[in-house]
Amino acid sequence: MGLLLTSGFGLFVVSGTVEKATIGSPLSTHRVLGEFGTATWCGYCRYAHGALKALYKGGWDEFSYVSLVCDKNTHAYYRAINQLGLTGYPTVFWDGDYTKNVGAGSVPGAMAAYNASIDSCAARTVADIDVTIDVTWLGSATMSITVTVDNNGGSTYNGYLRCYVTEIASSNAFF
Repeated sequence: MGLLLTSGFGLFVVSGTVEKATIGSPLSTHRVLGEFGTATWCGYCRYAHGALKALYKGGWDEFSYVSLVCDKNTHAYYRAINQLGLTGYPTVFWDGDYTKNVGAGSVPGAMAAYNASIDSCAARTVADIDVTIDVTWLGSATMSITVTVDNNGGSTYNGYLRCYVTEIASSNAFF
């Protein structure tokens, strides 16, 4: 299991260890997060899924993504529909809906669109926030997660903090 921490400032956390992103471009300010709104019955989602996997594997940009399989998980459904405003499948929300890509007609086309969105997010100004996370495995699929946020900026930061508990690598047969 891995843990992915997301907010407007972009950090990536795996197994309780905080890694500040190694930024791929000199214009990048943080590691970008994609939240992929999908459903098992969605035919075009296979192109979005293929593009995300290819981009991630190919290291085109520094980003992470999670799949929100809305017809199988009530928490994913709530996040995608009620918080991000998903209106159609597939949709990839980048950096908490800073930008989004709706639809996918081919893997190469989706890769190009996603790469442009990743670059746009990576170049934006983000708050100077440090996050420390402590994860303790308690057994029986239970964890204790403690998050500390330090604002290094000169003004109040109003943002959202979300923790995703995910598999480090996963792929479903329905794509």
